[in-house]
Amino acid sequence: MITGNDRIPQTRTPTQDAIVSSIHQIRDTAEYDKRVEDIVTNGISNLAVAINNFYLNRRSFDNVVLSPVSIAGALALILLGSNGKTFDEIAHVMGVAAGTDITSKSRIVHESLGKLFLKLHRNSDLVEQINVAAAIFVQDGYPIRDLYRDMSERIYKNEILSLDFKRDGIQAQRAINSWVSNRTNGKIKTIIGEPRTMIPK
Repeated sequence: MITGNDRIPQTRTPTQDAIVSSIHQIRDTAEYDKRVEDIVTNGISNLAVAINNFYLNRRSFDNVVLSPVSIAGALALILLGSNGKTFDEIAHVMGVAAGTDITSKSRIVHESLGKLFLKLHRNSDLVEQINVAAAIFVQDGYPIRDLYRDMSERIYKNEILSLDFKRDGIQAQRAINSWVSNRTNGKIKTIIGEPRTMIPK
């Protein structure tokens, strides 16, 4: 787990510096969209390197298997629903800011991320099969803005599912595990284990 004291440093690459130097001059053009896509792609690559270096620099750690694209996808959904300081910090961690004001162009950033995830979602009848799936599980009755729901479903093909964690945590756990099992063709059957028994004080 990465705590608040274990910040992953983010640095700009020469490619990002070159993009940033002229990007403000071409706003509202197709070239602007292309350069934002480049920033997004480089940002995810830098995120992967930063996470890898973080674990390599630790004195001791177990074997770690992670998916930078999955991490970026989860952060993207948080970015979609954030603003202000939270938006700035997540954008920095993802590397998509890169010194560029993307606040007014956040829709383009999300659409570029969505296109990248769609490129990974491909099926082959011969050898390889790559499936990308995402869902947000919220407490039943918790309000979700229509704009957030629309963009998360349309751009990221994300599902937003309501569960009653408060009154039936066991059923919520089973529903999440079932969802994961279905989306991974049974490869991952359990992602949330049995809850610990609470010991009264």
